Amino acid sequence: MARAKARRSRAVARGAPQFPDLFTVGGRLLRPEVVGTVLVVMAAAVIPFLFPFAGVLSEGRDGLIRALGVHVFTLTLVVAAIGTMLALQYTIWLRRHVRHLVGASMLLVFSAGVLGLWKPATSVGGVSLALHSAGGDFGRFLVGEPVALLVWIALLPVGFTLVWPRTARMIALNTPPVSAAIAHATVRGLDRLGLHRAAGRGLRSGGRALAAQVSGQRAPRGGASYERTIEELAGPAAPTLSAPEEEAPRPRRRTPKTPVQIAMDMDRPPAAWRHSADGWQLPAIDTLVASVEAQDSTDENERRARLIVDTLASFGVDARVTQINEGPTITQFGVEPGWDIRTRAVVERDPDGRTLLNENGQPRTREIEVSRTRIRVNRITALQNDLALALATPALRIEAPVPGKPIVGIEVPNASARVVTLRSVMESAAFQGSLSKMALPVALGSGVSGEPAVADLAAMPHVLIAGATGAGKSVCLNAIITCLLMNHSPEQLRLIMVDPKRVELTTFESIPHLAFSNIVVDMDKVVGTLQAVIHEMESRYRRFAQAGVRNIKRYNEVVEGKGLPYWVVIIDELADLMMAAPYQVEQQLVRLAQLARATGIHLVVATQRPSVDVITGLIKANFPTRIAFAMSSQVDSRTVLDQGGAEKLLGKGDMLYVPTDAQKPIRLQGVYVSDSEIESVVKFWSDGRFDKAVPAKHDDLLREAELELAELEQPSDDGDPLLAKAIELAGEHQRISTSMLQRRLRIGYPRAARLIDDLEERGVVGPPDGPSGSREVLRSSETAGAEVLDGTATPVALRSYGDDA
Repeated sequence: MARAKARRSRAVARGAPQFPDLFTVGGRLLRPEVVGTVLVVMAAAVIPFLFPFAGVLSEGRDGLIRALGVHVFTLTLVVAAIGTMLALQYTIWLRRHVRHLVGASMLLVFSAGVLGLWKPATSVGGVSLALHSAGGDFGRFLVGEPVALLVWIALLPVGFTLVWPRTARMIALNTPPVSAAIAHATVRGLDRLGLHRAAGRGLRSGGRALAAQVSGQRAPRGGASYERTIEELAGPAAPTLSAPEEEAPRPRRRTPKTPVQIAMDMDRPPAAWRHSADGWQLPAIDTLVASVEAQDSTDENERRARLIVDTLASFGVDARVTQINEGPTITQFGVEPGWDIRTRAVVERDPDGRTLLNENGQPRTREIEVSRTRIRVNRITALQNDLALALATPALRIEAPVPGKPIVGIEVPNASARVVTLRSVMESAAFQGSLSKMALPVALGSGVSGEPAVADLAAMPHVLIAGATGAGKSVCLNAIITCLLMNHSPEQLRLIMVDPKRVELTTFESIPHLAFSNIVVDMDKVVGTLQAVIHEMESRYRRFAQAGVRNIKRYNEVVEGKGLPYWVVIIDELADLMMAAPYQVEQQLVRLAQLARATGIHLVVATQRPSVDVITGLIKANFPTRIAFAMSSQVDSRTVLDQGGAEKLLGKGDMLYVPTDAQKPIRLQGVYVSDSEIESVVKFWSDGRFDKAVPAKHDDLLREAELELAELEQPSDDGDPLLAKAIELAGEHQRISTSMLQRRLRIGYPRAARLIDDLEERGVVGPPDGPSGSREVLRSSETAGAEVLDGTATPVALRSYGDDA
């Protein structure tokens, strides 16, 4: 009743004529288009009786019966059902069930052949089925010609598989060898036709288990015998690296596999192992977990779409849902604003100008349209909380408008979220096409419509990741690293990892891609590590100048022999670095971000504290690509994205991605990589078979950088030249600390600590007070400075503050 009243109120607002109670049945108002369709059909049915078309229609009917037999009734019902669904605007359902419709059509054609074998002694209309068969001439043709007979036989398994894939899988598991070969060929054919989404998955595991039967062997069920059959069918394993032809591959003991891994190996022969462009063997795609098939939620989405339209109509906003884009975590409803129609009542008059009266003797009026304007977008966005209440969802985000589309996007969380696996994105056509176009392709996640999101780390060229604790920041870092390891060898990519938390990146300690021997976990070594990367950048620029090139891509094309690998610096927590050495870390990061792109050095920096003292203006200006996960406030969102929106995210991988060429953030569901997947990839690369081929580490760069910093920090024999400035700074404040000396004098922590100790020995400052480590200034800068200049300064005497003790 509420929906009927809402529709009636919208019809009145638009000036539509009101239908009398003739159409009211059972308390519900019939749709006018249905009544109109029935009237048109009735009128069309009367035409043959008014004009001499009866003979023509009779001949056409008999022609259809001769061609299709009793299936002419089936065709009539199918056409009527499709017409009814199109009239009721169920086109979304038809698009969702294309596979079922194609399979049902194949089964109908197969049943026509079955009926073609039956010739009953009866007639339909003026056609004798004894002469043409119950399946008509078409059914008789299917079972009469040799080629048509083979096509007719193939229609049954293919159509059955499309309609009931799970049942087909169970049947395929228990079929004889010949049927197994037919089932395997059916799956391959469906893969090529693009109809493998559910049917291929249903038969694939059955086909793998029956491959042994096709080869003339019995498919074993146990784990050990199962693996033995696999090894016999698969043959020798592929070599790991490009080896000389005279050397035979050394056999390696195989670890026991699970039935799932065995089934995967059946579908992927050893010759299909992945290799990089420089000959290195890469981890198999089976190392990663496959995605889970999404549940069909078409009916639920249509219900929510109607609820959105009704809620907007109840507030006087005319709109309609034109698109429904279902993603793994949210569903975006594309709402097109309607029209704001203004009408006025006009008194009806006859040709003589006299007022017409109704049955009650009152002047008869009619509504005419005065103006028509579009509904303003802000009227829809202002109802965000009301829509969230109607949809019973805790969080709702409105994107107005959607970039490139004339709609307002209302993003509603799904009832059940679907995990986006790294393998599902890597197997997509978008990622496979990027392997030949991008230098460092990275799988980021899935969009609101379910499309995979792939980005080139070399084109970013640096990315800043921020989010609250538990929002998915560390998982995103692990996914980026794992994706790089899946597609690049140690000669193509080197990684520098900084992990102050000591728990997130230590899993990758043993991979051969590390540029230095260890992952940096000590804060004292961070500045030296970044300085070593700067030295590598400057060294590469000198090589480019000698070769006459501008970037690493061109250098690797013209250089003879091995080219330069890409370097990716990954920092898990920027806040810890900014607390330890704020000035030096900021200076080094900004220098790398400004100059390192052309040399193939890229930065991936993450933080869970998106405040202005951590993400400074210089850092943010040089990191054009940003990823924001769920945050606690709009202020944090503006710090990272320069706009709000991240505070409305759902967490668990829900993120806003801002590429360099986008005007608005793109909402994605980030890929998830489990600990077992990371361990499998690390185990592949840390295996002993790569020991002789691993490139040398660059620890010499790290030692040179540390020595250079030590020389800069070491004071001269005559004392630190900054001691006078430190005393002057102390005289300007009542309290002083090591971090203040770092910021004001722009020096590192070791030198600032030595200066603060010198000030304490000279009696300028007192001992540390409290956990902050700040010190009270005891003597004026003039007195202490004069003593320093004339050399009369003495060790600290506690006279100044001994009286207080």
